[in-house]
Amino acid sequence: MRPEQSILEAYLAAALDGDRTEALRIIREDGIAAGLSISQLYLNVIQAAQYRAGKMWEAGEVTVSQEHLATGISQLAIAQLYSMMPRSSAAGHRVLIACVPGETHDMGPRILADFFEMAGFDVRYLGADVPSTDIVEEAKKSRPDIVALSATMTYNLPAFRNTVAELRTTLGEEIRIAAGGQAFQLTPELLDELEIPIRAADARELVDQSRRALGIDEISR
Repeated sequence: MRPEQSILEAYLAAALDGDRTEALRIIREDGIAAGLSISQLYLNVIQAAQYRAGKMWEAGEVTVSQEHLATGISQLAIAQLYSMMPRSSAAGHRVLIACVPGETHDMGPRILADFFEMAGFDVRYLGADVPSTDIVEEAKKSRPDIVALSATMTYNLPAFRNTVAELRTTLGEEIRIAAGGQAFQLTPELLDELEIPIRAADARELVDQSRRALGIDEISR
């Protein structure tokens, strides 16, 4: 078994068991000792474990409480990695990140916010279930180079469509909008329809696409 996979399995087991101390030790000690980068720990261990936990819950293999325990531990692990993550010099660009109205799954956008910060962006992160009017008002105030919107559940896609429309009506068609979240993996045709080219399956690629859209050559690691 590859070291990365071994770390993932051990972390997932500890997280589902609710063992915060062991789960965090695996990230801080075993993960670093195995040579995993901060980016790999974010995406290939913590986020991958969350996806697995969600699938296990859907299959009836774990309880709601176990899935919630894992989520809480993953949020804590992300907070601890934040202090360890490398940061590029300031890129001179700003990004606004928010979950669309009704979307309560905020693990992905939290990770995305950290990846943008590692890439040198000034980050404005609004969190889960943000009213579209608040997203628009913050965009008017902070004038971000990119607005990144997240949706995990497909039933929140109408809210995404409405938010995009409100942003473009208020700030102009030239506003750069990025889309992230599992809902868009299931409905890429919506992003084609709305002409949103900045889209990706994970935070690292979304940041890289955003940098290219802004003419920044160096990509994130």
